[in-house]
Amino acid sequence: MPLASAQIADVNLSGSYSLGENPGSTAANRVIALGATYAGPVTLSAAYQSENGRPAGLTGGDGVQTRKYSLGAGYTFGDATVTVNYLNDKNSDPASGVELAAYRIYGAGLNYRTSASNSATLAYYYSSNKDGASDTSRTWILSDDYSLSKRTTLYALVAGVNAGSGYTSGAPFGVANNNVFLAAAGKTTTAVQLGINHSF
Repeated sequence: MPLASAQIADVNLSGSYSLGENPGSTAANRVIALGATYAGPVTLSAAYQSENGRPAGLTGGDGVQTRKYSLGAGYTFGDATVTVNYLNDKNSDPASGVELAAYRIYGAGLNYRTSASNSATLAYYYSSNKDGASDTSRTWILSDDYSLSKRTTLYALVAGVNAGSGYTSGAPFGVANNNVFLAAAGKTTTAVQLGINHSF
């Protein structure tokens, strides 16, 4: 996957291109990704990703083509950082071009460093699919990370998803983006995670 990046003053630009490696088609399964980040008093970011996918009839084809656009901003004051973000995720049939789903996800978060080794985060996301009736979800996440050393971190997380009656399994921002905890339509799902991360 060819990757290119450039730094222009406080702006970082990056891009990548992945060949689909699909016999008979140079476009099928191709992935293009572009991103830009501004690091100033306020951090701003924008990204675009196109995944062509392969028609369901082809070997390994998943029948889904995706186009994702995202915008984000963050501001740090003292020991706290506030973030907001937006994601537009459109899925379509690569063979016919028919739109299958169009998710819009809005998010906001607050990270607070309580000490040199500990930080807590509270985040909220709202997701809706304009192509699905009542295909919505409201997700909240509360997490804490405690650094034991430069390479070892303890973490705890509590998250919940309130899913609409038309919620489609696997929609963006299930609990902590972990498919083990996918929410069920018309129900509220809560998950708790405790663990330790160690970098070797």
